[in-house]
Amino acid sequence: LPSVVMAAFVAPEAATALGTTRTGSSITTRDVLFGLASGKLLALPDALLDPRRPMGAPTKDEQAEGLVAYAAPLPLDPRRVLSHGHAVAGIAHVRSAPTHLESTALVAAFGLDVFFSRTSPSGLFDQLSPTFSKANLVITSLALVAGCLLGAPMVRRKLTTRAWA
Repeated sequence: LPSVVMAAFVAPEAATALGTTRTGSSITTRDVLFGLASGKLLALPDALLDPRRPMGAPTKDEQAEGLVAYAAPLPLDPRRVLSHGHAVAGIAHVRSAPTHLESTALVAAFGLDVFFSRTSPSGLFDQLSPTFSKANLVITSLALVAGCLLGAPMVRRKLTTRAWA
C-alpha cells in the first residue's frame, strides 16, 4: 500500500518566488530555487527537501539513496546564493531553462529587477577543466596508435609461429 510521507521545513527568510532547475535530459539533480524577500536568489538541493529524510542518523540504505538527517531549518549557505552580492529587488518569478550541456541550467529571477545566471546543480561533469592538458591527451593517443601499429605484426608473427609449432 502506498504511504504518505510529509515533513515541515523552516525557510531562512520569507520566499517571494519558487522554481526548480531544469536540464536537457533531467539527468542531474535538481535544485529548488527560492527568491527571497531580501533580494537573494537561493538554490538548495532537492535532497534537503525530501520528506523521507530520517530523524536520526541515516542507515547505509538511506545514505545510498542520498538521504541526509532531517533538520527543520533550511540552511542559508552563502555558497548556494546565486545572486552573490547582488540584491534583486522584488523577485516575483523564478524560471529555469536547459542548456546544451546537461550539467548546466540557466536561471532568471525577475520582478522589479532582473537577474540572470547559470548554475550547475551536480557540478560541471560534462566539461573539461581549464587546466586539462590537451597536449598530453594527443600525445597519449598517438602513442597508443603507434603501439597498436607496431604490435599488430608482432602478434601475427607469434600466432603464426605458434600455429606451425
